[in-house]
Amino acid sequence: MVLLISLVTLAGYESLSYIAGLYQLSFFIEIALALYLYLFLSVSTFFDLRLKPAGSFARSSDYYHYSKQPILKWTRIFSRALHMRFRYLGSWQHFRHFQNYLILPSLLYWAVVMLLFLRPFTDFSKQVLAVVGTIFVAGVIWHLKTVFINYRASSAFLHEAMFVTAVATAFLLFAGALGIVWYFGLPSYVFVGSVVVFSFLIMYQSLFRESLVNPYDLLLVVLGCLMVGFIAMLVAKYWTVNYYSAGLLLADVIYLYWGLVLHAIRGRLKPLTVFEHVIVFLFILFFVLATTNFQARIG
Repeated sequence: MVLLISLVTLAGYESLSYIAGLYQLSFFIEIALALYLYLFLSVSTFFDLRLKPAGSFARSSDYYHYSKQPILKWTRIFSRALHMRFRYLGSWQHFRHFQNYLILPSLLYWAVVMLLFLRPFTDFSKQVLAVVGTIFVAGVIWHLKTVFINYRASSAFLHEAMFVTAVATAFLLFAGALGIVWYFGLPSYVFVGSVVVFSFLIMYQSLFRESLVNPYDLLLVVLGCLMVGFIAMLVAKYWTVNYYSAGLLLADVIYLYWGLVLHAIRGRLKPLTVFEHVIVFLFILFFVLATTNFQARIG
């Protein structure tokens, strides 16, 4: 099933890439929404297979076995079975789990869609974006399969893979948000606000996935959002052309801050861990600053 979802996602990305070159905005949005609906139903299926109650129709049939009128009987049986089948979604705890496990694949999907829209001409980078986006989607779906179908806890490797996916999603989202703001001539506060919201969702779902949500940890999430929002204000002021490098810088901040915070919350923060994160952060920071032309202007 993971392979099928991945192939459909890749085919959808390739279709969107082609449609973007035709400048058919309404058709592009329709196909993007249709593909997201498929992804939404796929994630819902993983969630549903674990929590669905067994024998809903049989129990409903037993409940209404006394009914003599066939039409009324089957109507009652079907309605009661349907209610019993999806009753768990009425529970706030279950709905909360569902919406949080939907956050990362949704953000990842729309980030790739935004970047495909911003590059209407077919080139090698669009193919790379489609393939890489599909690989990350497959990783998220594999995590859902492990948790909700195989009934196993995530391994240490899968935890790290999900963290890398979250950082990569942040990079794509921030780059796409800045590109959309430039493309449509929107005010800079739209970009800054989007970065703050995206940062919160990425960090919060990471906390929730590891069952670490509490007031103190949420405060750390809010502080991280404010820090990334401040950097986004500087990006909105000084960045002029390359939205990919801007997204990479902001994702680099997320990597350093949230990576260290997660290790501290888990009780695994060691000097070597701090050193590794700082080295990666500085490498990416110097790379971005060295390759970005702050004097360039669009047009």
